[in-house]
Amino acid sequence: MTKKITGTEEDLRLSVAIKEGDKQALGRVYDKYAPALMGLISRIIPVDSSAEEILQTTFLHTWHQIGSFNASGSSLFTWLMNTARQLAIDKVRSGQVQNPPQHNPVYEHATSNNTEQIIPEPVQKIIFDMVYYKGESCVKAAEALGMPVEEIKKHIRLAIKNMISVKVL
Repeated sequence: MTKKITGTEEDLRLSVAIKEGDKQALGRVYDKYAPALMGLISRIIPVDSSAEEILQTTFLHTWHQIGSFNASGSSLFTWLMNTARQLAIDKVRSGQVQNPPQHNPVYEHATSNNTEQIIPEPVQKIIFDMVYYKGESCVKAAEALGMPVEEIKKHIRLAIKNMISVKVL
């Protein structure tokens, strides 16, 4: 009987292969995670050459910095997501991105003075988008939404709990 390799074990093997200079392993990681990472990046910046540039930079960073990946601290996918997220947020903060995605409630909130305009969106989603995708601190999100910081943190915990409990068919 052969043992089935889980996604985490496969990612661990791929990360070791990348550390050893295996470009095909990096290609397999790209094929496996590029669509999800592009989805994350496009939540932060428009899907255009900037988003594609961030995706490429994420994998270039992976190639050069795989030695800093610690499998006991996070999964490879989480490490890639955090890298892509930070690169995208840095691009937005640098002012190089002119038109943030309009479908994102973070930007709808940031461009309106009336918080009533964002009420139709679930509060947890708005808070999670502000803190995770836009990179705002809990304090800034609390100020912007007129809520206590602890309430913001509670909504973030609930949003993460809800995401974890969603079953993908």
